[in-house]
Amino acid sequence: MTEDIFDERRTDDGRRRIQLTNRERQELVERKLIEGAVALYLNLNAKLTNAQIADELGITKKQLKRLTNTELFVELYNEHFIELGHDPRLKAVKSAITDLLPDAYEQMGNLLRSANTPGGTKARLIMDIFKLCGIRPADPQTSDKRELAEFLKEQNINIKELHVHNVPDSYQAALERAEEGDVEEYEVIEGEIIDVSDTEN
Repeated sequence: MTEDIFDERRTDDGRRRIQLTNRERQELVERKLIEGAVALYLNLNAKLTNAQIADELGITKKQLKRLTNTELFVELYNEHFIELGHDPRLKAVKSAITDLLPDAYEQMGNLLRSANTPGGTKARLIMDIFKLCGIRPADPQTSDKRELAEFLKEQNINIKELHVHNVPDSYQAALERAEEGDVEEYEVIEGEIIDVSDTEN
């Protein structure tokens, strides 16, 4: 970790920049103030006023207000708030579980790639992975209904009640032809688009 920090702080000529720059010093001082403000706001033992918190940090109320409106304050506040009121032993267990994540990830990959893993186990594991990644199966029924309703509305076709379960491919193809202008005049008859441009009725 130390070597990584030094690598990031090397100058163009390869020398190590050990001392803090003025900007880094200001950022670290501000972070320390924000961490102190978060700790005082989330004090379980006493409710402090803004004036008391500002006085404790050695800043003005105006400076305190500015600190509480920063993104870093919100981020640190959320992190500390989650831990409030929790038993330290529970925190230790969560930390230990987190340490096991790399092993769990490796075992998950082994199960998926192994020829000895039952198909049902693989299927459940894959679905769990999809859920964790926010992937959901598409709902073609909902899509068909929406697209059909929009099409009928655009064509000024009024149907009081419409129940669509599965739109056939041929119907979808007819809709696409109509949208492309291949059918100048048409009627919807028993679920089919009929070209009536060349008919008398």
